[in-house]
Amino acid sequence: MPYPISHIKKCIFVHTPKCAGSSMHKAIGKNAGDWENHSGHWSVAAIYNRWGKQYPLDEYFKFTFVRNPWGRIASAYFNALKSPTQWKGWMLGFPVSGGYPVPTFKQFIEKLYSRVDEISSLIEVSHRERGYAHWEELPNNIHYCPMLSFLTKDGKCDMDFIGRFENLSEDWKYVSNIIGAPSSLEHQRKNFCEGYSSNYKDYYDDDTMNMVGELYKQDIEYFNYSF
Repeated sequence: MPYPISHIKKCIFVHTPKCAGSSMHKAIGKNAGDWENHSGHWSVAAIYNRWGKQYPLDEYFKFTFVRNPWGRIASAYFNALKSPTQWKGWMLGFPVSGGYPVPTFKQFIEKLYSRVDEISSLIEVSHRERGYAHWEELPNNIHYCPMLSFLTKDGKCDMDFIGRFENLSEDWKYVSNIIGAPSSLEHQRKNFCEGYSSNYKDYYDDDTMNMVGELYKQDIEYFNYSF
C-alpha cells in the first residue's frame, strides 16, 4: 500500500509511476510505524496541500526515484497489456474489446504523441493521482505524466534525494538507511510480458524514439537522460 509520509521519521516519499515505487512501498510497509497509508500517487505539491499547514514539511527528508523516459514508457505499455480488459482501452487509447486488436507499441506511441502539447507542457501535478484516467483525460493518467511534474512545487523541483532506477540497489540502500526500511527490494511488478525482451531499446525505431524524446523533453533534460 502507498506510504507517502511519516511525521515521526520526518520523511516524504513521492512515488513517480513506473520507477519501482511499488517495491519501495512494500519495503516500507514491513516496518511502517507511523507512515500514513493513503491510496494513489501523491505529488510533492499534493502532499504539501494535504499536510503543509499542520507540519513543518520543509524539514522533512523528501525522496523519489526516476527512470529513463524511454524505458519508463515501454514499461507502462506492457503494464497496460497485463491490465484487465476494461482498463486496457483507457490505458492504451484504443478499444480493445469486441474484437478490436490490442495496439502495437508503435501505435501506442503515436497515440500518445497526439497529445504531445498537453503532456510535454505539464509542469506541476497539484493533486493526488490514482487509478486509470480515461484516455480523454490522458494528461492526468499517472503513467504518462512527466516525472518532473510529480516533483515540482512552486515552480521548482523540491526533492532532497533523487534516486535512479538504473542504480536502484545502491540508491535504495542509501534511502533505506535514512528512513529505517529494509535495504533490499522485492520486485513487485514485472511488467515486460513473458516472451518479450526486457531491453526497452528493442521496441523503438527512429520515429518512436523521437516522439518520446519530445513528449518527455523536460525529464530528459533535467535528469540528463539519453536513449
